[in-house]
Amino acid sequence: MDDLNISIIATEMSSEAKRKKMHRNNSAEGNAVREIGFWDKAVAAAVRLTCILIIHYNYAEQNKKDRSKDDSADCDRIKKTFGTCLNTRVRDTSGRSDEVLDLIGNEKEMRNIFNLNGDQKPELFMVFIMTHGGSDGLLKTHHGDQFYVSNVLEHLQRNASLGDALKLLVVSACRGNIQEEVLYRREEMPFDVQGVILSSQLDIKTFQNLNATQIKSVPGMENIVILSSCVESTTSPRAGGTFLIQSFCNAFERLERDVDLEEFLTRVLQLHDEKNKKYGYGSTPEYKVVKHRRLTFSRQSFDGKGCKEEEGSYSWLSDVQTPLLKRDAHVYLNSACHSTRETVNLIKKDLRKIFNFDVKNHGNLEQLQSSVGDQDGEKAGCIFMLIVTTLSMNVTTGELCVLINGETMPMKSVMNTMIGPTTANWIGKPKICVFLNTSAVTDTLDIDAARKYSRTKYTVSGTIHSGLLTLILPQSDAPNLFLETLKDVAATMKIESGTFQQFFHEVLQKASTANDILPMIVSTLPRSLEMKFPKPIVTDSFRMMTPKGTFIVSLTDLERLVSMAGAIKIWSNAQAEGTFAIDAMPREGSKGANPMTQIDEPSNTEVEVMTVESEENEAEEQVTEYSVFLVVAEAGSGKSHLAAHLAKFAQNRRLVTLLNEPDWSKGFKALHEEYLNNQPFGTYQVFFLDAIEALDEELLEKVLRMVQYLAENMVDLWIFTRPEGEARLRGLFPVTVIKINDLSMEIKKEFLQQSGFNDAKIEKVLRRIGMEHAGDLVSKVGNLEKVSSFQELADPESINIYELCTHIFQEAVDSYMEERYASFTKTRRETLMDNIKKNHSKRASIYFKEDQDINANETCTGYDVIHVANTMAAYLFVKNDKVKSIDQIDEMKIEAGKKSCLKRMIDSKKYKAATQSAMAPNLPSPTTAEYLAASGLAGASKTTAEAALEAAHSAQQQQQEPYRVQLVWRNIIAFIYLHLGAVYGLYLVLTAQASFLTFLWALSFASLSAMGITAGAHRLWSHRAYKARWPLRVFLAALQTMAFQNDIREWVRDHRVHHKFSETHADPHNASRGFFFSHVGWLLCRKHPDVRRKGAAVDLSDLDADPVVVWQRRTYLVLMPLLCFVLPVWLPCRLWNENAWTSWSV
Repeated sequence: MDDLNISIIATEMSSEAKRKKMHRNNSAEGNAVREIGFWDKAVAAAVRLTCILIIHYNYAEQNKKDRSKDDSADCDRIKKTFGTCLNTRVRDTSGRSDEVLDLIGNEKEMRNIFNLNGDQKPELFMVFIMTHGGSDGLLKTHHGDQFYVSNVLEHLQRNASLGDALKLLVVSACRGNIQEEVLYRREEMPFDVQGVILSSQLDIKTFQNLNATQIKSVPGMENIVILSSCVESTTSPRAGGTFLIQSFCNAFERLERDVDLEEFLTRVLQLHDEKNKKYGYGSTPEYKVVKHRRLTFSRQSFDGKGCKEEEGSYSWLSDVQTPLLKRDAHVYLNSACHSTRETVNLIKKDLRKIFNFDVKNHGNLEQLQSSVGDQDGEKAGCIFMLIVTTLSMNVTTGELCVLINGETMPMKSVMNTMIGPTTANWIGKPKICVFLNTSAVTDTLDIDAARKYSRTKYTVSGTIHSGLLTLILPQSDAPNLFLETLKDVAATMKIESGTFQQFFHEVLQKASTANDILPMIVSTLPRSLEMKFPKPIVTDSFRMMTPKGTFIVSLTDLERLVSMAGAIKIWSNAQAEGTFAIDAMPREGSKGANPMTQIDEPSNTEVEVMTVESEENEAEEQVTEYSVFLVVAEAGSGKSHLAAHLAKFAQNRRLVTLLNEPDWSKGFKALHEEYLNNQPFGTYQVFFLDAIEALDEELLEKVLRMVQYLAENMVDLWIFTRPEGEARLRGLFPVTVIKINDLSMEIKKEFLQQSGFNDAKIEKVLRRIGMEHAGDLVSKVGNLEKVSSFQELADPESINIYELCTHIFQEAVDSYMEERYASFTKTRRETLMDNIKKNHSKRASIYFKEDQDINANETCTGYDVIHVANTMAAYLFVKNDKVKSIDQIDEMKIEAGKKSCLKRMIDSKKYKAATQSAMAPNLPSPTTAEYLAASGLAGASKTTAEAALEAAHSAQQQQQEPYRVQLVWRNIIAFIYLHLGAVYGLYLVLTAQASFLTFLWALSFASLSAMGITAGAHRLWSHRAYKARWPLRVFLAALQTMAFQNDIREWVRDHRVHHKFSETHADPHNASRGFFFSHVGWLLCRKHPDVRRKGAAVDLSDLDADPVVVWQRRTYLVLMPLLCFVLPVWLPCRLWNENAWTSWSV
């Protein structure tokens, strides 16, 4: 072999002790000899000998084929990375195809090249191939001959010295002429694309792309891993070396901890994906794994520059940070597989229960394809495809096939439904495919349209072939194996810290070969996909009230409590001992207890971490008190959602009984009958009882007696109730009360992001609602969910709080009726709905203490569908005409805060009526009286009438004709004169023609008038930043009049509109219209109709109630000339004989 270059880069040591010593010293020396890894998760079982063969062809001086620079870089990189590893021998060759295959398959030749003595055999055999290639695994040499990847596999199988070795084959070569682009990242290719097909231009029928997802069987051998630089039919990129070799070596050098093979391969794909995104083009690397000996690569990075684990996990965010928490699962079950139907149903149940997948069943390929490509699918972050049917292999091509609707078709026909150009929904997102064979012994894909890739807020950049994670189990009982392993993983809590890649590898190790098909995993997914998906939003903070104090606890704390049998006993013991950290549930990878934050701690109480040594005996010996967890929350707080979430979380560890079904009575009756039949309830059980206050009195009494019995026997109980049920339950048994805190701003934003809003829109929506003092409408998850479906959120500036409350209340009633009484007749449903509305109206009357409407001793009956307080109470009170005017509100004997709430709701209702009337087509402009009568506002104050009529006329005019800028020449001339006069006055001062006292008077006058604006109109009257007695208010009103900036009421109205509708047409000095307009121009033209329309709805009731503001507005046209022009000119003339013209000018 003349071309065989033998590079002996081997490091061997004679003793195990020396090996361990070097391994420990790695941190001290960056270039120290390092281990490659160990077997079967046992650090002591180190890889004793690794042989690495580099097969490369540089095509030097062969024009466009020349890859000598990249080839040299790759070879040097491999030797540098692995050449210093312990017990590793590296060789490279550029021989002819027959020489290379002989070296691989001939035991004697291989032993000679790698200097294997006696019975030495490599435990890990790595083959790197870098060359030009083609389809079907074709590998070319610069000698003019060629061979195939399948030839390499066959010869590896022949070599007796490699029989037990794990064979890792890394192939960096083109497999076709499709050039992968990173879609949504680059608009055009940076190089000549002649001879290649761009992935963005692929047609559905482009035959080359049909093979991109093909899966071929590996020859009957185990212990083989194949890592390719690209999928079938695509090109392999180079830039200072091939992307794959760079990524492989970098992944190894950056190992910050010991990493299993499956995670290492995913990291290689991740680094390759990062290179793709850096350049905007590249390839989709793919690995194929069959059953093999478990290899763990050892830590290599000791300088703190290793990989960051969180960066390697799928983020569940789009490119613009929109959460993608929806998950779709699609299932096809061969109709002939009757024996596995029950097992598949259990798998589907677990997909829903454990992973929150939305599971859909399909009967043929067309249904599957249509559902996968549905436009709504783009909002999802992950897709799971489960195909349960007969698997087979095409003996001619080696391609794996499936039986669908009686027709055998290649697996690629199914998998192509999830990639581009068939669909754009799933580019850059995880696509999990599971093919399960059954003992039971197709439709063709035909879409004509070419795919156009459009960036949306849900898109994730990536290549069209990336993201696939495929598991193939050929054995006849594959569904049972998959289900059993899934349940085992769930029961051992591996879901908490595991990934789907790890889960699939665990299934793979248990699987067996059938029909000459090896079980295998094929992946192009460049991120670790954690099995524990992001939590559904419930809330993020709770208050736990115990005898030792009140503490802030997290959702994770509650999850830990519900997951362990005897948790209440442990918690009770913790209360007795004064320890308040929840660490009752052992978790893989746990970093220790997570102490809660105490917000109301009694003195002399030490807060410390609680450590649970024994779950049963020790806890029982020390228990001094038993406690039931009582979760108390108002309607709309997400209480039932929390109960369902905690029950679901506990199901992995305990026997759970959750009673929160639509028909509560049925569930509670069944539990009560079980109790009467003396069925034992053990400590391994946990009961979640939700909304027991909704039961009728007779059943409630029975259930409470039963609950009291359970509490006496120290059975774990979690009871979820409304505040009215708390007092009743407190008297039956000791309780630990948990209350749900209001949503944080971060959770609100995250929730609205899931509903499809971007950050800018969310900021405007929340700010708009906050400025209307209606923040309580979005403080609970139940209300926020209904707010997110309000159509007017599309234009945050047009949100009307009265309309928003109408929407929230109606949504709450409708969802309650649909959930609880869907089967009732229409008449009965309408009766129930009327009763619900009357009940909530009565609660609003109680809230505002209207004794004339409701007896003080009267109580409300029925179940609340929404919490009636603050804004919602004001809405119901105003909606039912309990109050119709500001004057009526002023006469009510209630707190000032409640009065303000009612006044804002009155204004909002009036504005709604005004705009609705104005938008009515073909109606003449009404008079004030006619308008008020038509709008139901008869009896409103004159100011309110003017504002409402102004809004109506403004809206009507805006509907009839587009807005045109109208200059106000009077203001333009006045501004020109005033500024020229100011320049002339400055000239008089600088030339000493004006007295210095006059100059000081001008500065003092300017400062005083500015104070009238800043301290008066702005801080006092616009923002209510402080309170002032009438003498100060009169003084500030005088100063504001001196400023000549309109009266206080008009100034405040414009300023409040500016804040409420900032940078919109309703903003009087809209900054988006330019610097000049926002500072001066807005004073030189007519106001935009939106300013008038939106300004009419601004709450100015506080100003109308201030006699100083009312008096100033009434006398403004008299006071302003006197205080702004006459007085400041007359005083210098009178006191120090200043010239009148000079005094006027300065």
